[in-house]
Amino acid sequence: MDEGPTFDRVLARYVTVWVWSILVGVNTSLAFSFINYSTRSRGLSVFILLGPVGALGVLSSLMAWYYIVKYMQTFIIPRFFGEDGTGKFGGDPKSYQMMFFIGRWMLLAIGFRLLLSIFEFTLNSLSYLP
Repeated sequence: MDEGPTFDRVLARYVTVWVWSILVGVNTSLAFSFINYSTRSRGLSVFILLGPVGALGVLSSLMAWYYIVKYMQTFIIPRFFGEDGTGKFGGDPKSYQMMFFIGRWMLLAIGFRLLLSIFEFTLNSLSYLP
């Protein structure tokens, strides 16, 4: 009884969905972080400094969402259902490129969220100087 190919195929499907769900979870956390963000400083300098950084972070998170959905369409769904119903998958090179794009846009969003925190801390610290 040869269980090797079947077990490998099931394991590959499981790992694919597992990695994809981690990316979805991280990007969901990022998106909610930007949605719940509110400035605690006052003045025009906050808008001029934090506004563009926040907008770029939100756009990066949205781009990551776009590629997460595209990855699901081009890799996960064909991997599970296959073109001929057997579950066989030839390996679309675009799916690997989309995984790269997901990571890149998520890292940009994380970087912009860190910049928001650093700028907010700096502006709040400067407001208490005599």
